[in-house]
Amino acid sequence: MRSASTSLLELLPQPVTMPELETNFHPMLQELERMAADTFDSGEEAAQWLRRSHPMLDGAVPLQIAASPAGARRVTAILSAIKYGGVL
Repeated sequence: MRSASTSLLELLPQPVTMPELETNFHPMLQELERMAADTFDSGEEAAQWLRRSHPMLDGAVPLQIAASPAGARRVTAILSAIKYGGVL
């Protein structure tokens, strides 16, 4: 179970190489964490969703896909669709 003090950065598969990350990666993860927590009923449910493979990401894990700016935008779009009932 994820504690309130656990950051999503700590949940990334290790090692994460720097070419995969941009300097603004940490703020993107914080925003995804906030969006996921706002979308789901609990922080634990949000953390689980971010760590599970997702069919709209061709079976990839949202947190791993979010390691790139384009991937983070895709995960954000899916979270918005879940929250607001949109279609992707």
